[in-house]
Amino acid sequence: MSKYYWNFNQDEEFWHNSEDTIENCIEEAKQNCEEGEHEFLYIGVIEYHIPVISGEDIIDNLRDQAYDECGERCDGWLDGADEENLETKLNEVLQEWLKETKQQPSFGKFSEIYCYELNTGKKVEQQ
Repeated sequence: MSKYYWNFNQDEEFWHNSEDTIENCIEEAKQNCEEGEHEFLYIGVIEYHIPVISGEDIIDNLRDQAYDECGERCDGWLDGADEENLETKLNEVLQEWLKETKQQPSFGKFSEIYCYELNTGKKVEQQ
């Protein structure tokens, strides 16, 4: 997955194709507009979403299931369980499964957004 996304408007919800370099973003943007149509280009550095499983939530869910089926007889079950260890192991399996099934998120949030002059490709410090 690529690191950069680009758009002519930094407030858009959806951004254009991802690219591996800033230079590739600039070139692709130039190919997707008429000359003089846009003065600036925004390039965002994406931080891909990493889904996680909460060990605490799993333990709580297991306790709720046991209580629904067995009532108070399960009181105290899983008290002192190593939630952190469970969480680590489950997340390892989740990441392997996402990779194996090609379901890794291709979305995320921008950690940084930079503005560039489209014609020159120079970074704009402030606009």
